[in-house]
Amino acid sequence: MKAVRCLFFAIGSIFFLSAAVSAFTSNLHAGIIFTFAASALYIIAGAFASKLPKWVSYAALILTAVAAVVISSLYIYGCFDTVSYDEDAVIVLGCGIRGDVPAPQLARRLDAAAEYYRKNPDVLIIVSGGQGEDEDIPESEAMKKYLISLGIPESSISEESSSTSTEENFRFSKEVLGERFEGEPGVAFITSEYHVFRASLHANSAGFDGIAHLHSVTPWNLIIPNGIRECLGIVRQFVFGWL
Repeated sequence: MKAVRCLFFAIGSIFFLSAAVSAFTSNLHAGIIFTFAASALYIIAGAFASKLPKWVSYAALILTAVAAVVISSLYIYGCFDTVSYDEDAVIVLGCGIRGDVPAPQLARRLDAAAEYYRKNPDVLIIVSGGQGEDEDIPESEAMKKYLISLGIPESSISEESSSTSTEENFRFSKEVLGERFEGEPGVAFITSEYHVFRASLHANSAGFDGIAHLHSVTPWNLIIPNGIRECLGIVRQFVFGWL
């Protein structure tokens, strides 16, 4: 059981490091909390591995492997972009700011939006995100300022500052599109790769049929917490039908 014990300790240590760094660089969310909790469970399991029935240890490792496959699949799926770079508008989904500055993960989404704009300068960029309890200003305002600092003209940016969830990101952004375009414009959304699958489900629910997507890369420390959070979100969405 020495190998199992070492494996539990290694997994627990990786989880703790990831959660600890994430807590200092991102707003606290369920994924970070669950990662901390999982790290504690793995370390405790490692300490008492010799006293645990073998089937319990093996079952835990199998579940860990399954979770790793599911999370990896979400990341891989999201890396296959479908944008054509001739869309009329792109929706950048908010995901947290620190003070009045986009958190690293959101900054990467905005960097991807800026790169898209350079290939299609006629596009309208909708920055979508309301103000959380621990945020000084609406996410959309911080997102707009960041894009302007990257050289994106203010006239090419439209704010949606009321949403508090992915579902509302799309629903409220659709209202903005209705005010700016006649008919059905070509639309894409930009989000982190792990979030593409669930975001696509919400986009379809909001009436965006066949919407394209473009991904940004998740910072290394957020890969595990956000993967866990996303799995929880998908399960809750399918079981309860809400976020």
